[in-house]
Amino acid sequence: WGPEALYQWSKGEYAKAGNKDEDDLAMIARYIPRHGDDLPGPTPLVRQANGDVLLKDNHHSITASDDADTFVIRIDGAEGLLQLYVNRTASYKGIHVTKKGETRYYGYNANALDVDAKLLAPNGTTVVHLNPVAERNVYFDVRVPGPGEYRLVVMGGSENTPEDGFSNYGSLGNYAVFGTVLDPAPAATPAPTPAPPPPCTDLTTSSGGTWYMGKYTKTYSCAEYFEKNAVFKCKKFGTAEYANPEGVTAAYACCACGGGRHPNGTAPPTQAPTPVPPPTPKPPPPLGACRDRTLSDGSAFYIKHWKENTCEAYFDVDTSRCAQFGDYKNENEEVTASEACCVCGGGPYPPT
Repeated sequence: WGPEALYQWSKGEYAKAGNKDEDDLAMIARYIPRHGDDLPGPTPLVRQANGDVLLKDNHHSITASDDADTFVIRIDGAEGLLQLYVNRTASYKGIHVTKKGETRYYGYNANALDVDAKLLAPNGTTVVHLNPVAERNVYFDVRVPGPGEYRLVVMGGSENTPEDGFSNYGSLGNYAVFGTVLDPAPAATPAPTPAPPPPCTDLTTSSGGTWYMGKYTKTYSCAEYFEKNAVFKCKKFGTAEYANPEGVTAAYACCACGGGRHPNGTAPPTQAPTPVPPPTPKPPPPLGACRDRTLSDGSAFYIKHWKENTCEAYFDVDTSRCAQFGDYKNENEEVTASEACCVCGGGPYPPT
């Protein structure tokens, strides 16, 4: 009888076994002769002249828990490349010739073998040992120095303990070795040259998120806001008054404002700098001059909800904006820029 006679055998090792003394293999052997070891000694791995290793040429069986099949792989060059599958297969020979003369290979996953395989160096040390958990087949992709004689050893594997896995008692079945053995190995593909780091990168928040000005969570980041018209915006809004909730200013976080992180060692310190004091307020205009209108709470007028777009910061620096945005109102008060900003034709005169 062969490994495909039954799908699974045990001797009562597993948890909650109904008969702890039942040895299935011994019972079967009383009536049916057991198939002998088809690979009792080291055997050269059959490979084609081009290095191909075919399933039909290297198809064997693990017939006992102490059965270990050994394949000899000779490498004559300075280096060899082994790319080999060791997969369990469905039938003893694994191939079938149809009436039309076509050769077909049976499927790989129809027996109880858990492949345990290792590659040994010429001095007997283990190069690679594979028996992955929850996987029944293995794949080698390894470069080995030559010249020398390597050995591929295939056994029945186990997983954890019989109580929460299985032993190699019933890890029996047919398998095949196939793939390629290239001798000499092709030159290894060199690793791509990494791209140079950018000259400066904007800093992030302590949690790795995007830095935004003040309490905003969109639009007013270094890239979206300060890189456009940086000279004016960095000077006006790079101060401590507009720092984010962690106290980090645009002047510290944004490359456009002279901050950010540089690859040449000129990165800013790990904690935020001492807050910059707000700029000295402008002196009031002389008596009789136009003054920009303020909001009812005495703060500077701004259009819509854009608190940075005040008369001074937005319209004074570009009077053409009066024609485009002069009818924009404040978010809380029915006042437009044309009514509030002197440069747009508005603004009250101070009392005389």
